[in-house]
Amino acid sequence: MGASLLEGRRETLHRSALTCYRLQVHAVGGLPGVTDLVPYLDELGVSTLYLSPVLRARSGSTHGYDVVDPGRIDPAIGAEPAFDELGSVCADAGLTILLDIVPNHMAASHENPWWWSVMETGPSSPHGDFFDVDWDEPIGPARGRIVLPILGRRYYGALESGELQVIHVRDGYLLKYYDHVLPLDISSHPVLASRGDNSGGEREAAVNRLNRAATDAGARADLDLLLTHQPYWLVHWRTAPEELNYRRFFNISHLIALRMERETVFRDWHRLLPDLVRRLPIGGIRVDHVDGLSDPEAYLDRLRKLVDTAADEPASLVLLVEKILAHGERLPKTWNADGTTGYDFLAAADGVLVSASGVTSLRRCYGAFTSSRRSFVSETRRTKRKAIRAHFRRDLARLVDLALPVVRSDPRARDLARSEVASALQELTIEMRVYRTYLATSSGPSPETRAPLDEAAARARRKRRDLPGVAFDVLTAVMTQEPLEGAAEELVRRWQQLTGAVTAKGVEDTAFYAHTALVSLNEVGSDPESAPIEVDDFHALMAERAERWPRTLNTTSTHDTKRSEDVRARLHVLSEMPGEWEQRVGQWHEWNHEARERVRDVTVPTAEEEWLLYQTLVGVWPLEGRADEELLDRLEAFLRKAAREAKVNTSWIHPNAPHEEALIGFMRRILGRDRDGGFMGDLLELHEKTAFHGALNSLSLLLLKLGAPGTPDLYQGNELWRFSLVDPDNRRPVDWHLRQTLLEELRENIDGGGRDQPGRIPDARLREILANWTDGRIKLLLTWRGLACRRRHETLFREGSYEGVEATGHRSGHVIAFARRSGGEWVLAVAPRLTTHLTSPGTFPLGERVWEGTEVCLPEEAPRRWTDAITGETLTAQDGFASLPVAEVLERFPVALLYGSSPATPSF
Repeated sequence: MGASLLEGRRETLHRSALTCYRLQVHAVGGLPGVTDLVPYLDELGVSTLYLSPVLRARSGSTHGYDVVDPGRIDPAIGAEPAFDELGSVCADAGLTILLDIVPNHMAASHENPWWWSVMETGPSSPHGDFFDVDWDEPIGPARGRIVLPILGRRYYGALESGELQVIHVRDGYLLKYYDHVLPLDISSHPVLASRGDNSGGEREAAVNRLNRAATDAGARADLDLLLTHQPYWLVHWRTAPEELNYRRFFNISHLIALRMERETVFRDWHRLLPDLVRRLPIGGIRVDHVDGLSDPEAYLDRLRKLVDTAADEPASLVLLVEKILAHGERLPKTWNADGTTGYDFLAAADGVLVSASGVTSLRRCYGAFTSSRRSFVSETRRTKRKAIRAHFRRDLARLVDLALPVVRSDPRARDLARSEVASALQELTIEMRVYRTYLATSSGPSPETRAPLDEAAARARRKRRDLPGVAFDVLTAVMTQEPLEGAAEELVRRWQQLTGAVTAKGVEDTAFYAHTALVSLNEVGSDPESAPIEVDDFHALMAERAERWPRTLNTTSTHDTKRSEDVRARLHVLSEMPGEWEQRVGQWHEWNHEARERVRDVTVPTAEEEWLLYQTLVGVWPLEGRADEELLDRLEAFLRKAAREAKVNTSWIHPNAPHEEALIGFMRRILGRDRDGGFMGDLLELHEKTAFHGALNSLSLLLLKLGAPGTPDLYQGNELWRFSLVDPDNRRPVDWHLRQTLLEELRENIDGGGRDQPGRIPDARLREILANWTDGRIKLLLTWRGLACRRRHETLFREGSYEGVEATGHRSGHVIAFARRSGGEWVLAVAPRLTTHLTSPGTFPLGERVWEGTEVCLPEEAPRRWTDAITGETLTAQDGFASLPVAEVLERFPVALLYGSSPATPSF
């Protein structure tokens, strides 16, 4: 397919910041499956298909983040012809594609030709400097060799068992260990390496002898000698934290980090990208794990230059980074990016929908129930320290090797012990409240980039008074010196890469499961310690977003979120009823006493596990009120994963099967009891409340996402209710036929159609949708008509300013409203919050009964006449009043997206 594909269609690229729909390509049947969904997604109002990685990944990959060949489209999902077909269909429909690329790492697999080359010849390989390997180990068997932690038992045990097998292939010899295939350098073997008179039979006999290592001590010695001459060193997987000499993606040993800062690596890895941009409707690029790169700023500059050269118009493609912003942190101003993948929006939108006082009460209840006084911050200190010990000991040791000469060059630190420098580096890493600093970057240190380090050092000094304060003084001085060069620069770059990995493993993958006061706030990008925010704070964040990052993503569910948006929305309701929750959990604890087990002097479940289980049940319990075996299996998988991630009574490294089985058994026993009374009856009674008010929270969250500055990001299937837990649960199959059928039914039975001026939905029809809210059409209706509004007013939503709108009256604290403006075009979004105080379950907070005396104050110059994009209702402000009664705005539907034009422009 040639460049003609895009002729006359370049205008569609300007819509790439309109609405994204995230698809897990493997989960929908590969690229042909994505192509089949284009008509439905187009009708829904989507402008951009946001695809999981499509470059060739390791065989059997279900996600695409383990790339083995960045120069090819993955044949497992359809290869290049299928991608061309998808591009053609998208271009015809006016849709663009957002590519997800993974420049930080590749799969350490025999399918990766670059990696194979390194395993063949070590540092002398043409790709020896492509990967982040420490070839210069000062002593020991790792010097000049790559450490491969692939053995399931100790090395000698693998020799004795005969698990390491030599195989003869046409081009030479290989070493096979279960699914692992490695090149074999035979130059040290007297028979296999000989080119003299040895016959094929002699070489075959030599191979057979090597493969008798399980029963023949001499053969075992020969095989061991042969393996000592390989460019790799085979070790047990448990030794990886201490012996590994390459940087990984977090702690995943089969994902090896790239030296993307090197020109040849950047050029070779991105060789396919310009061609895709030139001939396909690529509207944007998502950069995975940008914090893993040595210099994200420099990388983004090079990437922008690369894609701008290939694109017709400079800066027409959106560049987004997967970046976790901590509380109060902002994306660096110097980055050549259009924003993030949206976790900062998720944190803000979730935070404004919970009760701050209720969260404080829940923390107290949690502490009392679990007999723990530990705050989330203190929990993260414990879990980050544990993460370093379990996964990153070698990474820390490498930093100490770099730091010692530099630190001791300062007279103040001349006699610091290695252990003191190591402890100081560890404490700085633990006390970091952001994922990483950006001291060693193109822009160099600045007060803004220094602040996280200075704050971490101050906390570390207070916490570790047993360490010499000068250790922190000198380390911070070294890391912020100008110019930053040589060993100091290398120290800072590697430390910055380590802090992000430690935070991810210590916080996201441990503390979020170990400290669970309100788990809807334990989400990627969120800070459970400071998550609730006031409405004015939300407005301030969104106004800044409109000014600085208008093309950034607004996400609420992803493949990485711990819980889907609908699960979190339900659990937010608990913040409105902390006293009731405490009372019910206490009662459940008593009722379920006999279902517990005693395992190794531990009562299972522990109080922390029981609290988490009850919240999980509230979050995922089916709307129809009945659990089937599929749900029980999903809960079982989640509980096992959550317990292992918490790393208290079991873990991935040291699984405690009896404890896990007792925990799962408890869950199954309490859910198998009589539904009419006791625990199950009480759970269902609470479910009636949390399910309904959680649905209202979901609608408010969706409205915020649709109307706020940025690009709404819809995760596959979430246009209907979707109660998903952490991966892999959030990748389970989606019923696309149901969604297509319901959307078609809405289009056929509601006047106006999705892309035309919306007609008014008849009262009877709207009442029927609300009465049957559990079927999800209410959420689908809001999604469909909200996206249609965005399509009709592209410039307004893409470039419009943001202004928080004040609500007045005795229900004003239960309203969040804001306006968007571009020229004479206006949009006004109004949504309820904290609704348990407004209405009872099953009764929507509509009209005068709920909102009497509550109004939203219209901004100056705002229109007086408005049309609701969702219901088609027309509203007019009374003469002389610059406000709209909320009772009228929310008379027929629980949220409103109003649009209008000021007198300076033609009326809608």
